[in-house]
Amino acid sequence: MRYRLYAENEKNERIELTNSPYFTVTDVDGLLPETATITSTATANGDGAMFNSARVQDRPIMITVLPEYPVEENRQRLYRYFRVKKQVTLYYRNQNRNVKISGYVESFDGSLFEQTQTIIITIRCLDPYFKDQQETQVNVSQILDLFEFPFTIDAEGIPFSQIEKNMTQNIINAGDVDTGMIIELSADGEVVDPIIYNADTRERFGLNYTMQAGDVIRINTNQHNKRVELIRSGAVSNLINSIMQGNRWLQIYPGDNTFTYDCTSGDEFMDVTFIYENKYEGV
Repeated sequence: MRYRLYAENEKNERIELTNSPYFTVTDVDGLLPETATITSTATANGDGAMFNSARVQDRPIMITVLPEYPVEENRQRLYRYFRVKKQVTLYYRNQNRNVKISGYVESFDGSLFEQTQTIIITIRCLDPYFKDQQETQVNVSQILDLFEFPFTIDAEGIPFSQIEKNMTQNIINAGDVDTGMIIELSADGEVVDPIIYNADTRERFGLNYTMQAGDVIRINTNQHNKRVELIRSGAVSNLINSIMQGNRWLQIYPGDNTFTYDCTSGDEFMDVTFIYENKYEGV
């Protein structure tokens, strides 16, 4: 099998469509990069046009399935996972990529009275990009191993390791397109006005806020999900009004990215973690 395809419904129930005794998948359409819409303005005194903007359309994926014998039972088995207007997540794996994409079931169509029943399932993916099945977490701090042989232990004890706080961190976007992320700031002391920088582009995202020991701030820069939240003693509050002027919702660009951080005071008390998913135009 050159590829594997799974479907998961809104109840997190999963079924494999390939390598299955219930179905034969004959075609999956919509796996290549999606079409872009480009807007432009014609120039009055010259040839061609001027570029204005571009956007990628949402992605339709059409799966053609042949239910195996007993045909009606196996066709009805699909209803459990592809309910019209309900969300479904597809998991696709080939030799190079192991990705997922979510969408809504637009139609479940086919021919019931043909000698060989053919079912065509159309899924409308509003976010057109495939994502890694597992998210990536990168912590700016690193743990240094301090334990070596031979050794002796003094009465007061010896450290086995220690956490060293770096001021910069390289993040690799192995995907095809820019991606947002979650930047998690944790404080074990007072941190005043934390700022995260992209050292390559000079873009920044900062907050006019003083963190207390135990505070966690989550900055979500993903498209359609941008927000800034404070978690203190289990309670979540909105910090969107604390965003500094001139900020950019930081992105991770394809390839190598260098991030650093600063604050007015208390940088030694702050821990920074980047959480993201690589995105792909196609499989």
